[in-house]
Amino acid sequence: EFIGQEALRSRLDEILVLLRQTAETMRHRGGGADRPMVALRGLPNAGKSCLFNRLSNQDAAIVSNVAGTTRDAVTCEANLGGKQVTLSDTAGLESIDTEISERAQVQGRRASQIARVRLWCVDASRTDFEQAAEQMREIASSHTGSAVADLFLATKVDQSEQSIVAPWIGCSAVTGEGIELVVKEICERLDQTDQQEIGSVRSEEHTSELQSH
Repeated sequence: EFIGQEALRSRLDEILVLLRQTAETMRHRGGGADRPMVALRGLPNAGKSCLFNRLSNQDAAIVSNVAGTTRDAVTCEANLGGKQVTLSDTAGLESIDTEISERAQVQGRRASQIARVRLWCVDASRTDFEQAAEQMREIASSHTGSAVADLFLATKVDQSEQSIVAPWIGCSAVTGEGIELVVKEICERLDQTDQQEIGSVRSEEHTSELQSH
């Protein structure tokens, strides 16, 4: 099929837009040279910062029993099971009552959107653990996205006698209980989302080819 110069230019513009969209998607999802992001999410005082420090093997986040200690998202590079990732410790999910808390929640949502794996944390020592766990599952389902995986962590199991059942993974950043399993699950989810990302790119390439014929 022979096409005119204007039609050729139009098709090339469409391809350029598609390539830019694909590059942007890969950049946010950790494709290419960028490291995939693993974001810690949860209610205030859920042990996210302590877990963040344990996974990163450094004291990058301030740990306190005072709810709301983390305001700005804290990020650092880490090696999890041989995979280089960017860890992000976000502010606890809470209602917005000040400009600072609003910014903190915006940063948390942003991390949720670009993360490849999200760790939804609930304090296992809570007396209302089951209700809090259900609330967290509902929040996670409202933050869905493509090529993103969710893991549900029952933290502080060293302080609890709760019976932890799937899909929740019991862990303790203090004693190290369950941490090896958490890292293993993160690596498996990253491999899965890599395959989804490759499939998505190939699908876009196939669609582009069909449109060009």
